[in-house]
Amino acid sequence: MRDGIDYEFTLCLDIGMDHQCIPSKDRTGLFVDRTFRIDERTGQQIAGWLSGNPTPLRQEQVNREPVDDTTTENFLKMIHDAESKDTLKRIGQQIKTSTLPESAKAAIRMVYKEKYNSVA
Repeated sequence: MRDGIDYEFTLCLDIGMDHQCIPSKDRTGLFVDRTFRIDERTGQQIAGWLSGNPTPLRQEQVNREPVDDTTTENFLKMIHDAESKDTLKRIGQQIKTSTLPESAKAAIRMVYKEKYNSVA
């Protein structure tokens, strides 16, 4: 995708190969501060929001691994703020050695790769 295209979207989910996702942008309010496994219920929530009848999932319905949201959020902020490939390489090493679940690491790496490819 081209840089800045997420500006045009209401909802952007960074989805890993294991179907775990982290919302990078959410104007719907349905997925804020959640890392979860995308499934049929996710589509139902989005469809409900689009029809004007949002029905957020109850906590017990959310199928997700426990994630240290502060650490995930910090990694995403560090990646966003990085201005050089050297800085990004250091962040990449920190991601590898972090104690985050693999699903969260995979989602963070997707954001990392996009940023790495856009930095001169």
